[in-house]
Amino acid sequence: MQKPIMAADPDAKVSCDLTAPIVGVDSTLDETALAVAISDAGYRSEKLAEVR
Repeated sequence: MQKPIMAADPDAKVSCDLTAPIVGVDSTLDETALAVAISDAGYRSEKLAEVR
């Protein structure tokens, strides 16, 4: 079974800092679609920064 973010955007790059705990996502999805994918996976999300 694919993870919801990867199903929504197969080209997404996901990085994890388990000590923080923070997960970074580089995706072409808009912010709302990304938040829905994270919520569908059973997690909450909070935008900390945007890097372009």
